[in-house]
Amino acid sequence: MSKISEFISSIVSSLSSAHGIGYWLFVAGFVILILMATVILLKLFIMAVKAIPNMTIRQFIKFMVALALVLMIAGIFL
Repeated sequence: MSKISEFISSIVSSLSSAHGIGYWLFVAGFVILILMATVILLKLFIMAVKAIPNMTIRQFIKFMVALALVLMIAGIFL
């Protein structure tokens, strides 16, 4: 979370000198992109949870390995 807050603060500090409609259009576009990414990730998570009961043991093990890799990579960056 600290790296995310540092990234956001650096964007805000670089845009602090910006004024007018261009600034607000950029903020609106950024918010739309964040919302779209959140919805897509939530949809993928729901699809994965629904698919778990129908998985074979081999598919479940592959899923768990992929999930572990994603969590390890996320842990490195956070």
